[in-house]
Amino acid sequence: MRRLVTAAPHPDLYDSVDIWVPLTGDYAHEQARQRQQLGDSVWWYVCSSPRYPWPNNFIDHPGINHLIRFWMMEKYNIEGSLYWSMTYWKHKNPWEDPRSYKDVGNSGWGNGDGFLLYPPASEPNSKTPIMDGPITTIRLAMIREGLEDREYFWLLKHRLGGRVHPTLHLADKLVKSTEYFEKDPRKLYEVRRQLAKAIEEMPAGD
Repeated sequence: MRRLVTAAPHPDLYDSVDIWVPLTGDYAHEQARQRQQLGDSVWWYVCSSPRYPWPNNFIDHPGINHLIRFWMMEKYNIEGSLYWSMTYWKHKNPWEDPRSYKDVGNSGWGNGDGFLLYPPASEPNSKTPIMDGPITTIRLAMIREGLEDREYFWLLKHRLGGRVHPTLHLADKLVKSTEYFEKDPRKLYEVRRQLAKAIEEMPAGD
């Protein structure tokens, strides 16, 4: 059984944890790289934090923020992305108020935090059951694009077969750190085009 903890690597837990999942704002690359070299896995996550300048899944973040984390994951060799809830609507209608919330008190967690899907009706109806599925969001579509971009890198590495190629470092053009990254989607799409072109030009192999 593999054991996961939502925290940065810590010496007190080195023999007890297999998958480290720090907040993106707490990620320390050298520390994470050392644990990976010893066989541990490193993911990361966002929730009600971190906030600006780190990217998150909040509604009032630009669309590029929702997908750039996957380019960051490529740059830093992050193996997984954890998110705490897709449908945290309990006792609230997200169509009317986008702020997430705590179970106790009135302190909000951020617009859209905890839900990337919406209930199928903006006004609940207790008399007529609603059989439709949930409504998706632009944020979830952007996350899907980020995952597809990460898969581009996987395809490129598969075709390279372990060979070194400058295209493997294209994420560096968009990501300086987890706080400083490209904000212009046109530049991201241009780098994505370069990545796709490199994949097309590589022989498919076996």
